Amino acid sequence: MTALMICGAATAARAQTPVIDKVTENAAGTQITISGSAFGGETPKVTLGTTTIVVANHSPNSIVAELPAGLVRGAYLLKVQNTVSKASSVFAAAIGEIGPAGPIGPAGPAGPKGVTGATGEQGPRGATGERGAAGPKGATGPTGPQGTKGDAGATGAPGGQIWSSQILLPADLSGVYDAVGLPMGSGSASVGLTLDNVLDAGVPVPQGCSASNFTVQVHGAANTSSMSVGLGHASLATIEGGDYYPATNATCTVTAANGTGVSCTSNGADSLPTGDLAFIYLTNFQNPTDFNGARVYVSFVCQ
Repeated sequence: MTALMICGAATAARAQTPVIDKVTENAAGTQITISGSAFGGETPKVTLGTTTIVVANHSPNSIVAELPAGLVRGAYLLKVQNTVSKASSVFAAAIGEIGPAGPIGPAGPAGPKGVTGATGEQGPRGATGERGAAGPKGATGPTGPQGTKGDAGATGAPGGQIWSSQILLPADLSGVYDAVGLPMGSGSASVGLTLDNVLDAGVPVPQGCSASNFTVQVHGAANTSSMSVGLGHASLATIEGGDYYPATNATCTVTAANGTGVSCTSNGADSLPTGDLAFIYLTNFQNPTDFNGARVYVSFVCQ
């Protein structure tokens, strides 16, 4: 029985022998933390060299103790005693070796360039970027060679016939109602719309057409009276039959202006059949003697 009690006591004492694993110091150098095991439930006794230091807090596995003020840094023998089992353990602790972090030193010189690594695999294609601004206009290039001759174009429509005449009125038109003149060229007017006068003034139409842009100009008319000028036409058979009084759209009325040049224009058009005899007739003299010796210029387009 006695032997069993002695053996049990020895086993319990070993279980309560402190074990110190490490000692760390705070940055301020005012405390140390002792990590280990079996420090006991009661406040353990901590000795640093020959000085017993104050335990700030403790647990079975950790002790925080206060360092004496003015402690010189160096290696100290640290002793921890379990105040219940009276067992103790020692540890060589470096005190004062850990200070606050110093300032960052200057950057060292760049090391030599390393060996170029192997080319990596091609990455995925990136998204299409925005369209850039248009570049400046390039210089004009040289003139290219002359191209081949193109096909001939289609034949255009026949152009219009331009008819014009100058008609000199008689020096005395007293009592005259109408007169006849050439539609082309120049000549004197014949007084009276008679068969012979129409045959003398008539000019055959070479190709059927539509007469338009009928324009009359008069030079040398006195005072301010008026007369009508028109384009007449009919077939020879019709004229010989005595029907030569024209009904025309190409006609206009001109009014004298005390001797200065005057004019008139017709917007109408007349169809002239091929072979008809065309002539200019002058009629409706308001005061015939105002037009004594006047010159009448007539033009129109037939197309």
